[in-house]
Amino acid sequence: MGYSVVSLADVGDGCPDILVGSLNTANRNWFFEIKNWKAKPSERRLTPKEKLFHATWRGQIAVIETTAEALKVMTAGRDD
Repeated sequence: MGYSVVSLADVGDGCPDILVGSLNTANRNWFFEIKNWKAKPSERRLTPKEKLFHATWRGQIAVIETTAEALKVMTAGRDD
């Protein structure tokens, strides 16, 4: 689909799981925290470190459970 994806899972300290980039959307980047949609609701909550990271980060972060949710975030506001 033309996106670059890098795993940030090993960074730790609440950093989102992946970074996605695209040249097709004005050189945009998106941070995504991925939660397992098959897990119990209590297991899909953000950890304390994730909550802190999300609260203090000054850019975009989205919590997703599916690829469709990621695509929705990445295409929001596009006219094409």
